[in-house]
Amino acid sequence: MAIFSPNLENIQRLKVRPTNGELYFLKYLERALDDSFEIYFNPFLDGDRPDIIVLKEGVGAFVIEIKDWDLVHYSIDAKNVWHVDDGKGNSAIVKSPMAQAFGYKKNLYDLHLPVLGLAEIGNPNFFNVVHCFVYVHCSSDQSLKSRYDSALKEATQELNSQNINYQQSAKSQVEFERYEKSRLYWEGKKRALSRDQRITFTIESIDRLVEKISKERPHNLFDSRIYHDFARRLQATEHTKKQGRLPRLDSNQKKLADSLNSYSKIKGVAGCGKTTILALRVINALKRHDGQILVLTFNITLRNLILDKISDFQGFRNNPRIEVTNYHQFYNSQANNAGIDMGDHIEKYSFDRAYDIDIFGDIDGLPKYQTIVLDEVQDYCSDWVKIVRDNFLAENPEMVLFGDYSQNIYGREIGRASVVARGFGKWNKLTRNYRASASSPLNQFFKDFQQEFLLSKYQDAEIIEVPDQQLGLDLEQGQIQYFKIHEGYPAKAFEIIDSFVRKYNVNPNDVVVLGTRISDLRSLSELYSSHEKVSCMYETFEDIGAGLKFVKAFENFGLCNKCKANNFSGMENTAILKSLCPKCLEDFLKDEDLNVEKIRRRKKTHFYMNGGLIKFSTTHSFKGLEAKVAFYILGHDDLPELVYTSITRSVEHLVVIDFCANNSFEAFFREKTTGVFLS
Repeated sequence: MAIFSPNLENIQRLKVRPTNGELYFLKYLERALDDSFEIYFNPFLDGDRPDIIVLKEGVGAFVIEIKDWDLVHYSIDAKNVWHVDDGKGNSAIVKSPMAQAFGYKKNLYDLHLPVLGLAEIGNPNFFNVVHCFVYVHCSSDQSLKSRYDSALKEATQELNSQNINYQQSAKSQVEFERYEKSRLYWEGKKRALSRDQRITFTIESIDRLVEKISKERPHNLFDSRIYHDFARRLQATEHTKKQGRLPRLDSNQKKLADSLNSYSKIKGVAGCGKTTILALRVINALKRHDGQILVLTFNITLRNLILDKISDFQGFRNNPRIEVTNYHQFYNSQANNAGIDMGDHIEKYSFDRAYDIDIFGDIDGLPKYQTIVLDEVQDYCSDWVKIVRDNFLAENPEMVLFGDYSQNIYGREIGRASVVARGFGKWNKLTRNYRASASSPLNQFFKDFQQEFLLSKYQDAEIIEVPDQQLGLDLEQGQIQYFKIHEGYPAKAFEIIDSFVRKYNVNPNDVVVLGTRISDLRSLSELYSSHEKVSCMYETFEDIGAGLKFVKAFENFGLCNKCKANNFSGMENTAILKSLCPKCLEDFLKDEDLNVEKIRRRKKTHFYMNGGLIKFSTTHSFKGLEAKVAFYILGHDDLPELVYTSITRSVEHLVVIDFCANNSFEAFFREKTTGVFLS
């Protein structure tokens, strides 16, 4: 039986369900192919989502495009262009499924698989290890044949017409060149039509298509290196595996997911399921009162995660009764609705204090919410909670606070927790980390870090509970690693990350690289992007360069002597930025005209976890999110709260990369990790 990724049960509960044709074809493959074949359904390949890719090590890859089309509505012309009839006598051009399949194949070489793409440049025969097929589910062989016969007949007539015209001409050099160009064009169209007909099958000939796949001869160029690069990129992401699967909650979590007319507060360790409980509580609140619901976060990047969680559980994304945003954006929007100029307001109070001021007390017509949920309350100022509660709650309301004071990465005052959450009753506590599995050594690792670096500072913080079955557990090699780099950053960091990802065949979508300084991350992500496409939650050189309407007069900027020696004449903006030393670059990026903060904010707002790429992010922007594999670039000035928040983003594997001369965490990481590597 063929191996599926994701498995068939998983495929049938995806939010975007497989079509009848896709499901029929998958089940046919399940019966017809043995376990030497791997079937990948709708894999993430950056922006590409091919229907099915079949792999067999030592043989090749098969890209299969599936259409649930009845060809009675379609026609093909002599130029191999497809047309569809809307039933009202109107015809529109549609992209042919063969063109789609070949487009996916081309992008495998040009964009998605650098190992394959580079190999093909040196040896064109590598292009033959990927095969394309099309399956049209709702049509017959005769219907398919009649359309290609008609197109081939028309193309042949065009070619014959060109031959006759040339034979009757004066046969000048100009006419010969025109004839030769036309002849080659129509012969090419005939070959393309014949090729596309050969690779296209219907439900009547599905057995012949599967036989072509099963009996494809071995290809010595599709070696283990190429195969593993394919498998790494194609395998189902953790997000895909979890789609449509309702979470299993313990009794405490179920209780806290219930919606009640009350003020309450919930705190818990990293990975305890706070976001899941929040999403379920929102849905239960909507069922209970069918009123308006407001969810406020501090971290703007959590907005899309919360919306995704809610949509996973309710089956659709945009519900007009549920508003999810961050505190500052909500404040801005309500001020704008009330006709208050935020520019004047900030100028009056300063940016640091502007959002602490209640400007809504005397305003009529403010929206009222039956349920308000505040996430990451440890990052809030007490005035913010009061502003929201006093102005935007409806009668008989529900208001819930969620927090974790071990993740106090913004350095709020330690004694302020009781002030922020005053009037919300006692804390409901969650101490189990469900992000990592119950048997994972990560639980004990996180608990040890809390006890050594955070417990004395946050005596009221919750400590991660370690299941009994984990006590005395031997650590799996590679699950928690620590690298000390003495020189050669970022090149050595890239080698560590790239070799780990390839060794464990990790899908890029399941990887995050975290750090606290954008400059450290940017130098690494720039290097990584030269080998593989990446997603950055901060401004890249290309983002900044694209925003410049002219090359700035760098010579008047006050550059260091080394940067002054550069000749910027004729250089593009991006190249100039890359040529600056780290200090001059960071000083330059503070220039307000560059709109760096605006770029950064938009990158966060439009960030999605499941874009199919390896992610580079600051710890601040990734707080509340998680990844199967987390690489943490330990910064020179990282505080324990930042370190704890960074390491607890990991679900299965954690790799700490330390290039600091010295820090207070090195002894801990050397003692507690499963592998210590000096570089």
